[in-house]
Amino acid sequence: MLPPLPGETALALLEDASDACAVFDRDTTTCLWQNAAWGHLSDSLQQLERLLGTESHGFMDQQLAQFLAGLSEVPMRQPLKWCHGGDEVFQTPLLLRPYHGNGRRLVAVLAMGPRPAVSLPHANDSHHRDPLTGLPGRGAIEVRLRQFTHTPHSAAPFALLFLDLNGFKQVNDQWGHSAGDRVLAVLASRLAGAIRDRDLIARYGGDEFVVLVDGIQRRRDLEPVLTRLRLAAAEPVKHDNTSLHVSASIGAALSSEGWTSIAELINAADQRMYAEKQHVG
Repeated sequence: MLPPLPGETALALLEDASDACAVFDRDTTTCLWQNAAWGHLSDSLQQLERLLGTESHGFMDQQLAQFLAGLSEVPMRQPLKWCHGGDEVFQTPLLLRPYHGNGRRLVAVLAMGPRPAVSLPHANDSHHRDPLTGLPGRGAIEVRLRQFTHTPHSAAPFALLFLDLNGFKQVNDQWGHSAGDRVLAVLASRLAGAIRDRDLIARYGGDEFVVLVDGIQRRRDLEPVLTRLRLAAAEPVKHDNTSLHVSASIGAALSSEGWTSIAELINAADQRMYAEKQHVG
């Protein structure tokens, strides 16, 4: 396996990469992914290719061969097509750049395009999709938060919303868990429809959802989003000729408020949600 990159070198490479930096042995048998959002992993190129669409494999091999023959900077002629769950998620242009370190020649593959609106999860995560609601799991929120807070191209402000359903326990107690599952599945779809495509909603656990809203600097800018989410949650859900009613308590924390860590940001939104829930009773 490759040795860790020196801290200053890794930082310099990542500052040039909007999404990922991959460093290969010259024989391309091993590679190192180093990225603020995905963390750090070492594996064979097969790990990388599992994330690439089949159309990307052939020309990537050709470009690597051209690069290794001359060990000079080579722009990729085509973008890589990244896949997740069998579907193409986004494309990114790449630049191959030589790096000499630890007595061996390495190849740095730098993503030079803009950060995609849809993010790939960490390769070792199993969160992917919640089977009941079809939403991403909580791991997707954590990945996106790391991208927002640790990459140089993600300085735009954002808001994190913690949403909890009021009356959900009563639905389960009175009508059974199948009714509760129906409420969660229907509301997940409605809540997802209440936000923009570039924003992210995930099921955090139980009847809790977390929403990341990009581009929010002031709390008043968030009000239209909160209104849409509350209206979506309050609409009755039909189940076995019965109308099931719940509502949503929502707590919001803004990145512009100066939180020092992701945990602090999440905790603030969580506490504000519970404070609102106390008023609901």
